[in-house]
Amino acid sequence: MAESLQWWQELLPIILAWLVLHQLTQWWRTRPRRTRRCHHRRAKAQRPPPFPGLIEKPHCEACVQETKSCPPPPPNPPPIMNRQRGRPRHIDTNAHYCPHEGCRYYGWLARGNIRANGHPTGRRWRQLHCAACGHYFLETHGTLFYGKTRSAEDILRANAHAFGQSGGRP
Repeated sequence: MAESLQWWQELLPIILAWLVLHQLTQWWRTRPRRTRRCHHRRAKAQRPPPFPGLIEKPHCEACVQETKSCPPPPPNPPPIMNRQRGRPRHIDTNAHYCPHEGCRYYGWLARGNIRANGHPTGRRWRQLHCAACGHYFLETHGTLFYGKTRSAEDILRANAHAFGQSGGRP
C-alpha cells in the first residue's frame, strides 16, 4: 500500500500543474481584449456636393423632378363685374363663387359675377347665377347643407345632439 501512495504523491504535482496551466489558457482565451487605435486620423475624401443647393442627394428620380419643378404662379384675378342696369341688389353674394370649373371666375370671391336669383319652387335655399358663364347653383353648393330639405337650424341641432352637445339638456 505504501507503494501506491508514493505513486500518487509523485503524480499529484503533475496533475495540479496541468490544471493550473489549463485554467490559465482558458482565462487567456476569454479575457476582454483591447483594440489598438491608430493615432493618425484619416483625411476625409473631398467630394463635391451631389446637387448644388441641396444638403443631401434625393432618394429617387421623382424627388429630383420635384425639386426642379415649381408650382405655377397664381393667375391674375378676373376683372370685377359692375352691374350697369336695373335696380341695385340687396343680397350680399361676396361669400360665394362660381362652382363651375370651366368658368373664368371659378374660385374667386367678391368679383361681382354672382347674382341672387330668388328661391326656386319656394324652397329654403336661394338660387345663385354666375353672370360670366351663365351657370345656376344653390347657395349651399359645397357645404353640409347641399341637397338637404331641412332648415339649417334643424341640421345643426341634430349634429349637436349626435355629438353630445345638447345645450344642457340630458
